[in-house]
Amino acid sequence: MKKLFEIIDQAAPEIKKLWIRMASIETPSADKAAVDQLVEVLSSFAGGVGFRTTVYPFPSSGNGLVITYETDSTAQPVTLMAHMDTVHKKGAFGSNPVIEEDDFLKGPGVYDCKGGIAVALLTMISLKAAGYRKRSVKLVLSPDEEVSALYSGEPGKKYLQDTIRGSVMAINCESGSPQGNIVTGRKGVLRLQVEVKGKAAHAGSDYARGISAIKEAAHKIIHIEAESDPQNITYNCGVISGGTIANSVPENCSFVVDVRYN
Repeated sequence: MKKLFEIIDQAAPEIKKLWIRMASIETPSADKAAVDQLVEVLSSFAGGVGFRTTVYPFPSSGNGLVITYETDSTAQPVTLMAHMDTVHKKGAFGSNPVIEEDDFLKGPGVYDCKGGIAVALLTMISLKAAGYRKRSVKLVLSPDEEVSALYSGEPGKKYLQDTIRGSVMAINCESGSPQGNIVTGRKGVLRLQVEVKGKAAHAGSDYARGISAIKEAAHKIIHIEAESDPQNITYNCGVISGGTIANSVPENCSFVVDVRYN
């Protein structure tokens, strides 16, 4: 174990340089060119330290990337996971987006999740240098995790499923506890689209004949969210859309339920 920590200390400065470079490439989820630029940087770095890289192209999002430390073991691999996109708009951190201050890096994605990518690569490099051969280790990188694969769509979700399937374990390297504690579990997520149909009518002369889809949706949202248990399953109705014009009883309404479960 002492030898491993010595290897980690030796590798850390180079990984820190990569960390700064990653965060300097601003990668909003919708910016395919920026995410693809980061893919190229990571592919070049990983290839340079002896890892195999596989790029998974997507037409409407940044590409996916899998970095693998291959061993001759036939045992199930260990999979590390992280994502390359951020929630910040380009330019939000000024012309020099990454700064080092009081031994801390500050900038877009340094914590979530380019710091996670740095930790994962440091782990893989250190294991390789220490002669670890029991299992192969791979790092699966998502291009649009922050928006739940909105741009990569079903192919993006399938990419994650296919590249992780068959692993002995999957470890999420995204930022965890702000206090520095180890996070041993995360909640799963399910999204439900609810469509409500009412009956259109003029809001003045024909109001009584109408059935408001928005009003019905509001009742349903209250009942759905009332079922939430913060220690178990929660239901959040975070997006709602309905109606056409203000003087008409709305015929249609839809909302999205974000379900989180242990």
